[in-house]
Amino acid sequence: MDTPGRGLIPHDNLQTGLIAVSAAPVVFDWDNIPAKNVLGVGTNQGSSSTCQTQVVKMAIKRKYPSLDIPVADIYSNIKLPGGGAYYVAPVMFLQQHGLASNLMYPDPNPETEANMSVLLPIQDSDRLQLLQLSFNYVNNPTIDQVAQAILDHDAVGLAIYYTNAGFQKAWMHPSFPVGSPMNEGHALLTNMPQLDSANSSLREISTMTSWYGAMGPDGACTQHIIDWDFFINGGVYGMLIIDMNLLPYEYTTLQGFTEGQIASMDPKLVEALKMNAQGQKNIGLNGKLAFKDPNFS
Repeated sequence: MDTPGRGLIPHDNLQTGLIAVSAAPVVFDWDNIPAKNVLGVGTNQGSSSTCQTQVVKMAIKRKYPSLDIPVADIYSNIKLPGGGAYYVAPVMFLQQHGLASNLMYPDPNPETEANMSVLLPIQDSDRLQLLQLSFNYVNNPTIDQVAQAILDHDAVGLAIYYTNAGFQKAWMHPSFPVGSPMNEGHALLTNMPQLDSANSSLREISTMTSWYGAMGPDGACTQHIIDWDFFINGGVYGMLIIDMNLLPYEYTTLQGFTEGQIASMDPKLVEALKMNAQGQKNIGLNGKLAFKDPNFS
């Protein structure tokens, strides 16, 4: 059985300057769950403590498949002295510094804590201001609040308490026994609210995994299911709500991309990238991938 990392550090509001909001009470209609296409392929964080950054990577790539960001670039800048990071730190880093490209700065293999902690030689001038990102962090959400947030927002991450006892028998449908220790956090990106296939009265939230393909007690991990009992036993302690939109920009060169990579991009993104922006001030990845920065006049 593999031993994947975790790494979500519960927020210290004084240290982060974070003011967690309280979500309005919600009564979700579990008998009429609307369809929403939120599925995506997970990631594998290896033995690193990068779960909080993996969630943001998965969320961005799920909405914009062409935007694949390197986890190590973010994590190495936000990690805490003992390893791991706060949930809001990756989004705040991207808001301030922009996105690097995994094509230019691929993540190391294997993704060990030591490898992912190495600062990459990337300057802000090498990053791209492509996304307008906003977020809210909610303490101790109910399963109904999470279910409604999934339908209302681009991405919703869960902050859960990880326990050996809860994951001992199953990674894909873990439990949180009453009285479990509340000291080791793990971050998950939600997919959809659903009813259990074997017990239609059991409400649950399906999530993507940053342990994708790792071998657990129930086989290769492809997802996690966090059910009603996990919530009411105190296993879910936070919810990160993220919304994102592409900023207006113009592309000046396709140098650095192969024809195959261009062909695999979102057609709308390619069309925007082909726009002529000669004479504009640009930022780029070592001069190979240049975009107009909308913040420049």
